[in-house]
Amino acid sequence: MQHFEQHLCESSSELAHSPCDRMGAPILPHVPMRWCRMVLACSLILCYVLLPPASPLIPNDPNVCSSWESYSVSRTEKYMVPHHEETQEDCDDPRSNYRCTRHKITYRQTYRLGVQTDYRKRSHCCQGYYESRGVCVAQCSQECVHGRCVGPDRCQCEPGWRGSDCSSSECGDGCWNCG
Repeated sequence: MQHFEQHLCESSSELAHSPCDRMGAPILPHVPMRWCRMVLACSLILCYVLLPPASPLIPNDPNVCSSWESYSVSRTEKYMVPHHEETQEDCDDPRSNYRCTRHKITYRQTYRLGVQTDYRKRSHCCQGYYESRGVCVAQCSQECVHGRCVGPDRCQCEPGWRGSDCSSSECGDGCWNCG
Protein backbone atom coordinates (compact mmCIF):
# COMPACT_ATOMS: atom_id res chain seq x y z
CA MET A 1 0.00 0.00 0.00
CA GLN A 2 3.02 2.29 0.21
CA HIS A 3 5.01 3.54 -2.76
CA PHE A 4 8.59 4.62 -2.14
CA GLU A 5 10.48 6.69 -4.67
CA GLN A 6 14.12 7.55 -4.02
CA HIS A 7 16.14 10.49 -5.22
CA LEU A 8 19.88 9.86 -4.85
CA CYS A 9 22.40 12.53 -3.99
CA GLU A 10 25.22 11.95 -6.46
CA SER A 11 27.45 15.00 -6.02
CA SER A 12 29.02 16.22 -2.81
CA SER A 13 27.09 19.52 -3.04
CA GLU A 14 23.80 17.61 -2.89
CA LEU A 15 24.84 15.87 0.32
CA ALA A 16 24.15 19.08 2.22
CA HIS A 17 20.39 18.92 1.46
CA SER A 18 19.53 17.88 4.98
CA PRO A 19 22.48 17.07 7.18
CA CYS A 20 20.28 17.46 10.27
CA ASP A 21 18.41 14.93 12.36
CA ARG A 22 14.68 15.17 13.18
CA MET A 23 15.34 17.40 16.19
CA GLY A 24 17.30 19.95 14.15
CA ALA A 25 20.76 18.96 15.37
CA PRO A 26 23.61 18.71 12.84
CA ILE A 27 24.63 15.22 11.71
CA LEU A 28 27.70 16.53 9.93
CA PRO A 29 30.21 18.44 12.08
CA HIS A 30 30.70 21.34 9.61
CA VAL A 31 27.01 22.34 9.56
CA PRO A 32 26.04 25.23 11.88
CA MET A 33 23.24 24.56 14.38
CA ARG A 34 21.26 27.69 13.32
CA TRP A 35 21.14 26.38 9.73
CA CYS A 36 19.61 23.09 10.93
CA ARG A 37 17.06 24.94 13.08
CA MET A 38 16.09 27.12 10.11
CA VAL A 39 15.63 24.03 7.90
CA LEU A 40 13.52 22.37 10.62
CA ALA A 41 11.32 25.47 11.04
CA CYS A 42 10.80 25.77 7.27
CA SER A 43 9.95 22.06 7.07
CA LEU A 44 7.31 22.39 9.80
CA ILE A 45 5.73 25.41 8.08
CA LEU A 46 5.70 23.57 4.76
CA CYS A 47 4.07 20.51 6.37
CA TYR A 48 1.36 22.69 7.92
CA VAL A 49 0.61 24.31 4.54
CA LEU A 50 0.64 21.04 2.59
CA LEU A 51 -1.14 18.98 5.24
CA PRO A 52 -3.89 21.17 6.71
CA PRO A 53 -5.27 20.33 10.15
CA ALA A 54 -7.81 17.52 10.39
CA SER A 55 -11.39 18.33 9.45
CA PRO A 56 -13.54 19.57 12.35
CA LEU A 57 -16.50 17.50 11.11
CA ILE A 58 -17.87 14.84 13.44
CA PRO A 59 -17.34 11.47 11.69
CA ASN A 60 -20.45 9.77 13.16
CA ASP A 61 -22.79 12.55 11.93
CA PRO A 62 -25.17 10.92 9.37
CA ASN A 63 -24.47 13.75 6.86
CA VAL A 64 -20.68 13.29 7.02
CA CYS A 65 -19.02 10.95 4.54
CA SER A 66 -15.38 9.94 4.40
CA SER A 67 -12.91 8.89 1.76
CA TRP A 68 -9.25 7.86 1.61
CA GLU A 69 -6.73 10.32 0.23
CA SER A 70 -3.05 9.99 -0.43
CA TYR A 71 -0.32 12.40 0.61
CA SER A 72 3.45 12.46 0.24
CA VAL A 73 6.03 12.63 2.98
CA SER A 74 9.70 13.45 2.24
CA ARG A 75 12.37 11.96 4.43
CA THR A 76 16.16 12.20 4.38
CA GLU A 77 17.73 8.84 5.01
CA LYS A 78 21.26 7.50 5.32
CA TYR A 79 22.48 4.67 3.15
CA MET A 80 25.78 3.07 2.16
CA VAL A 81 27.24 3.32 -1.34
CA PRO A 82 29.96 0.96 -2.64
CA HIS A 83 33.16 2.72 -3.66
CA HIS A 84 35.94 1.13 -5.72
CA GLU A 85 39.50 1.88 -4.56
CA GLU A 86 42.71 1.02 -6.41
CA THR A 87 46.00 0.94 -4.53
CA GLN A 88 49.56 0.21 -5.61
CA GLU A 89 51.46 -2.21 -3.40
CA ASP A 90 54.83 -3.90 -3.48
CA CYS A 91 54.66 -7.42 -4.84
CA ASP A 92 56.80 -10.27 -6.23
CA ASP A 93 55.84 -9.80 -9.88
CA PRO A 94 58.82 -8.64 -12.01
CA ARG A 95 56.49 -7.95 -15.01
CA SER A 96 54.89 -5.05 -13.16
CA ASN A 97 58.19 -3.73 -11.87
CA TYR A 98 57.33 -5.19 -8.49
CA ARG A 99 54.29 -2.88 -8.08
CA CYS A 100 50.88 -4.52 -8.20
CA THR A 101 47.43 -2.92 -8.37
CA ARG A 102 45.03 -4.04 -5.66
CA HIS A 103 41.28 -3.52 -5.91
CA LYS A 104 39.20 -2.96 -2.82
CA ILE A 105 35.49 -2.18 -2.35
CA THR A 106 34.67 0.11 0.56
CA TYR A 107 31.34 1.59 1.59
CA ARG A 108 30.67 5.26 2.20
CA GLN A 109 27.71 6.74 4.01
CA THR A 110 25.63 9.23 2.02
CA TYR A 111 22.09 10.65 2.05
CA ARG A 112 19.09 10.49 -0.19
CA LEU A 113 15.68 12.10 -0.17
CA GLY A 114 12.89 9.53 -0.10
CA VAL A 115 9.32 10.39 -0.99
CA GLN A 116 6.80 8.08 0.65
CA THR A 117 3.12 8.02 -0.27
CA ASP A 118 0.83 7.41 2.69
CA TYR A 119 -2.96 7.38 3.09
CA ARG A 120 -5.40 8.97 5.53
CA LYS A 121 -9.16 9.07 5.98
CA ARG A 122 -10.67 12.49 5.23
CA SER A 123 -14.16 13.54 6.41
CA HIS A 124 -16.34 15.68 4.14
CA CYS A 125 -20.01 16.49 3.73
CA CYS A 126 -22.04 13.93 1.79
CA GLN A 127 -23.52 14.84 -1.59
CA GLY A 128 -26.35 17.35 -1.22
CA TYR A 129 -24.80 18.95 1.90
CA TYR A 130 -22.26 21.72 2.43
CA GLU A 131 -20.05 22.59 5.38
CA SER A 132 -20.95 25.57 7.54
CA ARG A 133 -19.04 26.16 10.81
CA GLY A 134 -18.05 22.51 11.16
CA VAL A 135 -21.55 21.12 10.47
CA CYS A 136 -22.93 19.58 7.28
CA VAL A 137 -26.05 21.51 6.27
CA ALA A 138 -28.62 20.35 3.69
CA GLN A 139 -28.55 22.18 0.36
CA CYS A 140 -31.70 22.93 -1.66
CA SER A 141 -31.36 24.06 -5.27
CA GLN A 142 -34.50 26.21 -4.89
CA GLU A 143 -35.16 28.50 -1.95
CA CYS A 144 -37.67 27.16 0.58
CA VAL A 145 -39.93 30.27 0.47
CA HIS A 146 -42.09 29.52 3.56
CA GLY A 147 -40.09 26.71 5.16
CA ARG A 148 -36.60 25.37 5.69
CA CYS A 149 -34.29 22.99 3.87
CA VAL A 150 -34.12 19.67 5.79
CA GLY A 151 -32.45 17.42 3.22
CA PRO A 152 -30.94 17.63 -0.24
CA ASP A 153 -33.64 19.41 -2.33
CA ARG A 154 -36.25 18.71 0.39
CA CYS A 155 -38.14 21.57 2.10
CA GLN A 156 -40.14 21.32 5.30
CA CYS A 157 -43.02 23.82 4.91
CA GLU A 158 -44.43 26.08 7.61
CA PRO A 159 -48.10 25.41 8.55
CA GLY A 160 -50.43 26.61 5.78
CA TRP A 161 -47.86 26.20 2.96
CA ARG A 162 -47.14 23.40 0.51
CA GLY A 163 -45.22 22.53 -2.63
CA SER A 164 -41.64 21.48 -3.32
CA ASP A 165 -40.43 25.00 -2.42
CA CYS A 166 -43.22 25.89 0.11
CA SER A 167 -44.48 28.72 -2.10
CA SER A 168 -48.10 27.56 -2.50
CA SER A 169 -50.75 28.38 0.07
CA GLU A 170 -52.84 25.40 1.27
CA CYS A 171 -56.11 27.31 0.98
CA GLY A 172 -55.50 28.72 -2.50
CA ASP A 173 -55.80 32.29 -3.83
CA GLY A 174 -59.47 32.82 -3.00
CA CYS A 175 -59.23 32.04 0.71
CA TRP A 176 -59.20 34.94 3.18
CA ASN A 177 -59.44 33.24 6.56
CA CYS A 178 -56.99 30.33 6.35
CA GLY A 179 -55.83 29.00 9.65
